[in-house]
Amino acid sequence: MQTTEDGKPVVACFVHIPFTKKAIEAWAKKALAPSAQVLSDGLGCFRGVAASGATHSAVIMNGGTGREAAQHPAFRAVNTVLGNLKNSYQWNLPCFRLP
Repeated sequence: MQTTEDGKPVVACFVHIPFTKKAIEAWAKKALAPSAQVLSDGLGCFRGVAASGATHSAVIMNGGTGREAAQHPAFRAVNTVLGNLKNSYQWNLPCFRLP
């Protein structure tokens, strides 16, 4: 998710890949510019973005609930887009499955 400086979403990229460092590395080399700044929830595989030259920062939610993490200001744009996407599928498709 690319955002403006004030956190508004600009571009979202949805790709179905495994949560492994190797898969994230391969994706990052194709999809990220070396100047990209990546923010994640700290899952280990996201360290793979460094392979593209991008910088990676993690927001670790030690002991926080899933709801607290979802409401963290750093993730507001991505959570809004994901919520809107889920709602659009809920009303338009009887079932949404990944291949």
